[in-house]
Amino acid sequence: MPNRYSLILLFIILLLQGENFIFGQQFSMECWHKGTVQLGDGTTVKGLLRYDLDNDVLRFAVKNKDYTFTASTINSFFFTDFIDSTERSFISFKYTTDHDYQSPMFFEYLSDGKVPLLCREKIVFRAGGTMASSGFGGGGTRGLEYTFYVIDITGNVQMLPSKKRKLVHVFRNKEEEMKKYLKENRFNLRNRQDIIDIFKYYYNLN
Repeated sequence: MPNRYSLILLFIILLLQGENFIFGQQFSMECWHKGTVQLGDGTTVKGLLRYDLDNDVLRFAVKNKDYTFTASTINSFFFTDFIDSTERSFISFKYTTDHDYQSPMFFEYLSDGKVPLLCREKIVFRAGGTMASSGFGGGGTRGLEYTFYVIDITGNVQMLPSKKRKLVHVFRNKEEEMKKYLKENRFNLRNRQDIIDIFKYYYNLN
């Protein structure tokens, strides 16, 4: 039987989620999750958290107090997703923007192997079969759009190419094997599970 603390915590989570239920479909970025944050000095704290990848900030609630952390002040955070109960982990990593400026950003750690795979997500509005910026409107639906990254051999974060002919160059010393694998399978390089499956196959190559 759940203890009193667990019931109170569940009630708080449901109360905090209420603002989003009116919009129908919910996404993880809009929810509060029970998780752990590792601060920049290595200290870990547990409580409720809600992440915002658009602004790279993390809201953290514990003992009736609400804190806001930026990607430059924490090392990582992980949590049990309120939506589907999966375990998810995020790290803060410096990323070089189009203007050659390095800025700390949050990335989800999807897999850890010879070439670590990272991801960022964005809530978008689909209207008439096209993607638009986040928001609401009639005659359309909301969805998630993913951007994938890898940590290269120098330790820097690089965006994953969206074309198969360029993607094969990411797989060190296994380009020919991966080229054949990608050709034989109809993968969608914008699909999160497809990308994870591609990297799992690469990790298992001798």
